[in-house]
Amino acid sequence: MIVYCCCDLIFATKIGVTARAGDIVSRPARDLTALTNRLQRVDDGRANDPVSAVIVDMDHDEAVPLIIAARDHAPNLPIVAFGSHVAVEQLVAARTHGADTVMSRGQFTAELPGLLKRLSEGHWQNAE
Repeated sequence: MIVYCCCDLIFATKIGVTARAGDIVSRPARDLTALTNRLQRVDDGRANDPVSAVIVDMDHDEAVPLIIAARDHAPNLPIVAFGSHVAVEQLVAARTHGADTVMSRGQFTAELPGLLKRLSEGHWQNAE
């Protein structure tokens, strides 16, 4: 299962719809508590498969703590962060705190279907 942490409803919807279109299991995590619950597979009444990757929107207020929590949970868990190409400090912080791949919003949008497929199939390779 791919978990995505987005503060922007448009991007969250785009990830969810793209995942469903590719028959990829995904679930949102709106905050650090929700991400922790997904990583620990806390029963919330819906399928909570093992997390195969985490996607973090760097505009999220808890972006860095989300990345740190995912990295601490599983050192080999693929973490993809995306954000505005002009928010250089945010993108550098994502890399510094453990994101494997850091992308601009445009690149993320353009590569989303293929990225989700690679992440879900475990054929992860750093896209940078």
